[in-house]
Amino acid sequence: NKTTGVVGGVTLDLAGSGSATVTVSRDSSKLAGALSAVISKLNSAVGTVSKETAYQPGSGSGSGRGSAKSGPLLGNVSAERVGNDLLSAVSGAYSGSMTATEIGITVSKTGSVSLDKGASATAYQKNPSQVEALGGQVVGGIGNVVGRATGGFAPGASQPHHRGRQR
Repeated sequence: NKTTGVVGGVTLDLAGSGSATVTVSRDSSKLAGALSAVISKLNSAVGTVSKETAYQPGSGSGSGRGSAKSGPLLGNVSAERVGNDLLSAVSGAYSGSMTATEIGITVSKTGSVSLDKGASATAYQKNPSQVEALGGQVVGGIGNVVGRATGGFAPGASQPHHRGRQR
C-alpha cells in the first residue's frame, strides 16, 4: 500500500504492520547549488563591467604608448556604479540578524564573490528558514540592481522599476 498526500512531497510505502520511524529533513545542497549558480553569473557580470570600464597603461614611456588599452566604458560612472551595486547587494544582504558572510558568501578585495558550501550547510542546519530568506535577499537585491540598470523589471527583483512618470 502506497500513501501520498499525508506529508507534502513524501510517499509512504506501507509494507506491513508494526512501528516505524520516519525522518524528514531539509536538503541544504539544493540551496547551495542555486546560490553557486547565482554567484557564478554575478562574478561574470561584475568581471565584464570591470573589463569594460578598465584602463591598462602601456609599457612604454611618453606619448608613444602604443600598447595602452581602455575599455569602451572607461569613465562611465553608471557602468561602474552597476558593478559596485551588484557587489553591495551581496555584501549588504541580511535576514534578521544573519548576514551573507554568516552563510558563507564573501566578497573579496578584488570584487570576486565566493560561497563556502560548508559554512552554508552549517548555517542551514541551525536556521534553515533564515538562510533561505537571506538567499532570497541576495537574489532579490541583485535583481533590483539589474532592474534599475536596465530601466525595467528584472527576474528576481522584488518589484518592477520604472523610469519617468508612472501611468
